[in-house]
This record gives sequence, structure tokens and C-alpha cells, in this order.
Amino acid sequence: MLDCIRTRTFAAAYLLCQDQWLMLKRSETHILFPNVWAPIGGHVEQCEINSPLDTVLRELREEAGLLPSDVTDLKLKYITMRQKGPELRQLYLFFGHTDQRAFRTCREGEFHLIPQDKVLLRPLGAVNKLTLEYHFAEGARRADTMVGVVHVADGLPTVTWSPLQDWGEEPM
Repeated sequence: MLDCIRTRTFAAAYLLCQDQWLMLKRSETHILFPNVWAPIGGHVEQCEINSPLDTVLRELREEAGLLPSDVTDLKLKYITMRQKGPELRQLYLFFGHTDQRAFRTCREGEFHLIPQDKVLLRPLGAVNKLTLEYHFAEGARRADTMVGVVHVADGLPTVTWSPLQDWGEEPM
């Protein structure tokens, strides 16, 4: 049973630049996942609670110096939910494209463009790794936004994916 004391909501983006993925190698002093590779993103601020896209656009600007005009085809592809102790963590994960190859210096870490066949070889957080594995295997071909519930199977984290769908009118 989840005795949820609080929720934490994050939004992030993976951007494809030609055939390479823009990723952040977090600094060794980063509070969450030091030395781990991650998308660009962060906590959803209170004023952004109804728009994770606003969070992503803010984080792209603050961390990488990317403006909305520098990003194309930005789409919400995945929403994940996981329990971490008494906390429920939600992640809104967007995917898009950029032609930019120069990025602002960031206190969170260093930006790198990584070929797709090397992305999963990097140290990644479990949820990001599981999401990218799914995306590279089949998710990129799906038009749906997928919702993933993170759980443990055979002692390891795993994700069960389901398409997010509007079924129309509320049944009575």
C-alpha cells in the first residue's frame, strides 16, 4: 500500500540532433543521480503544474540555452509513475529535434551529443534506461503517448506500458 506523503513531478526532454541524442552528464555533486546521464529537465514548478511542456521549455532555456524556436516536433511521448519510499514520482518525458550543436555551460553537468547505439551504454537512472530501451525497440514508431508504471519483477525494476487514450463520453 502506498502511504504517500508527497508527490514529486518532473518533466524532461530528449532531443535528437541529426543522428545523435542530446544528453546531460550530471556533475559528481548533483543532488539527484550524480555522474548519471539524463535528459534535459527538472522539477515542475507550482506555476507550471498544469503544463509540463512549460517546464521542459524553461529547462531547455535555463540549462542548455535552447529557445522554443531551436526545437521542433516536441511531443509528450511518455509519462511514468513510480514509488520512491513514501513519495510518488511522476515524469513527463518529451521527445523532439534540434539542429543546435552548441549549448550553454550548465551548473548541473555537461552536455554531449551521443550516437543512439551508445546511449544505453551510459550510466542511466533506471526509469530513463527502461524508457529509452522501450523507445528504441518500439516506442518511437508509436503515435500514442504511453504511460508506464514502474514496478519490481524478479527483483529488478521494470515498466508496464499502456497507451493513454480518451474513450469519449463518461459512462453513466
